[in-house]
Amino acid sequence: MADQPIHAPKDFSQDLHLLGIEPATPELFNPLFERLINNDVFLRAFAETLAKDIFASGFVVAGMVATKNGSTPTQLDVTSGVAYLQQVSGGLARFEADANFFVVAQSSATYYLDIQPDGTYHWGTAHSAQANYLPVATVTTDGAGAIATVTDTRTIKDPNVAARVDEVAADLNTHLAEKAAQAVLGHVQVNGTTITADENGVIGVASDIAKFKSGSGTFTDNDTSQTFVDAFCTVNSLVVVTITSGTAPQGIWKVTSANGSFTITSTVAESADITFDYYIVKVV
Repeated sequence: MADQPIHAPKDFSQDLHLLGIEPATPELFNPLFERLINNDVFLRAFAETLAKDIFASGFVVAGMVATKNGSTPTQLDVTSGVAYLQQVSGGLARFEADANFFVVAQSSATYYLDIQPDGTYHWGTAHSAQANYLPVATVTTDGAGAIATVTDTRTIKDPNVAARVDEVAADLNTHLAEKAAQAVLGHVQVNGTTITADENGVIGVASDIAKFKSGSGTFTDNDTSQTFVDAFCTVNSLVVVTITSGTAPQGIWKVTSANGSFTITSTVAESADITFDYYIVKVV
């Protein structure tokens, strides 16, 4: 079956049809789903563009503070933190870094601590060789090999703006992750009687209200007659079958509807599996 179209250019609209007691048809639900999906695409693109417009390169939201260890003079401690890192694609990706520590091994040297585009740290006497790394700290050692100075080189934007961008991005990701498990999809309100939703958030309608349903199936080879179970179907339903596989039926197919199923009969035994979409129209 075809996917919902994604608009180009991306657009947003808060005007959605309010469902009432209406026949459940593709013409009713498809425009709603198309609008909701395209709203999500627009919002995701908007959040990414906002981050790019405000911050042309990577930045630290919070944390990743480097300090000399209080008891081990050769150890650098780094707190946990959150950063947005520039990617090769040009976008910014969010990473959460755990607390960590690094050890110097050379005297009278300069060390660099960078966080790389994949969210891992680089520690050494030269900066990371990866493009778009984000400097975190510069460390010098004395003649005895102990840490002498620690210079904070983090790129930190306005903390209020950075935190808000981070919050918007997190909220959007949460929304997209939870939507599939919710009983309410956008403005499609599930009432449990005429409109239902399963545990994955898939919208359906009560069988005594709906007049149309679609599905898919496979007629397996070496057979002339197969029955397909669908509780929506009745003995008076019209069932239309559309072949979706590259192999066409060798025989002539006849479709017979029954209560809770329909049967496809071929004039010859099919030599290959044949996939198909079916459409059930209920006579009420």
